[in-house]
Amino acid sequence: ALPQAIVETDDETTFGGLPARRTRFTAVIEGSNFRYVRVVFLREGHLYQLMSWGLAANTTPEEREPFIAAFS
Repeated sequence: ALPQAIVETDDETTFGGLPARRTRFTAVIEGSNFRYVRVVFLREGHLYQLMSWGLAANTTPEEREPFIAAFS
């Protein structure tokens, strides 16, 4: 877990046709507040985690989604 992480949403979803979990959260790291989108899914016995992040003041969760979607 990240220090000072605040979960905004944590939902079941699908990713590439597979069951997945999408979490949107913010965390303060070395004095800067970052916004994250993380998708976790299991495929063929391997657990995958995709993350996209940016400074919280300069980005919205929706702006992080294109990076994640590029892998589906």
